[in-house]
Amino acid sequence: MEHKSRSSPKHILARIGFEFSGNYKLGSGRYSKLSYVQSKGPVSEVSSRGWMLQLIDALVYIHQKEIAHRDLKLENILLFEGGILKIADYGFCKQSIDLASTFCGSKSYSAPEILRGVTYDTFKADIWSLGVIGYIMLTNTMPFREDVDNMDIVDAQRHRRYRYSSKLGLSFECKSAIDKMMTFDPKHRPNIYQCALLEWFSPSSTSKGNTKRRRPSLSNYASYNSKIG
Repeated sequence: MEHKSRSSPKHILARIGFEFSGNYKLGSGRYSKLSYVQSKGPVSEVSSRGWMLQLIDALVYIHQKEIAHRDLKLENILLFEGGILKIADYGFCKQSIDLASTFCGSKSYSAPEILRGVTYDTFKADIWSLGVIGYIMLTNTMPFREDVDNMDIVDAQRHRRYRYSSKLGLSFECKSAIDKMMTFDPKHRPNIYQCALLEWFSPSSTSKGNTKRRRPSLSNYASYNSKIG
């Protein structure tokens, strides 16, 4: 499948979460995600919004093909020259609209239904992981601890035991978008079509993260939305 937001070996500047780039040319030094954020601070709301839009665009493409990624995490997102993000590593992807029961992916990014060991909607699980990615970009922290039992993580997820520091000055629309993606009940969690329509990504949003970058095209969303829900 060819798509501008899919991975390609050409002109890779960095792998977010493994090798992360600042503003430098190809061939210059690289930073790990952790050391980059530690030295530079969280990604700005402006940049995070643009990057999240790109990820939504990529997920729209694969979800329309009835393919769920199932291992979305910073380590599997590539940052290319010009600030272009592409999703990599489709080793766990699944082409089916049926519920799944296999645990796959990384615990830190896993939706509560996966950690609970129940059958789950793979597309809605991707949305949860997308929300975790957005939260880490914006705050430089993981929303939930990984070094505890699965049920302890689920309890923290259920009660939203994560915070946005007031020092970050994040807009209401921004925090609301991330919170909706990390809705505990997958039945109430937005699908990728609904994520694209969240207020944070609206061209008319007053969020300080609102740049000129447009929402992904909605031309094929209606047919996709009717199938995936």
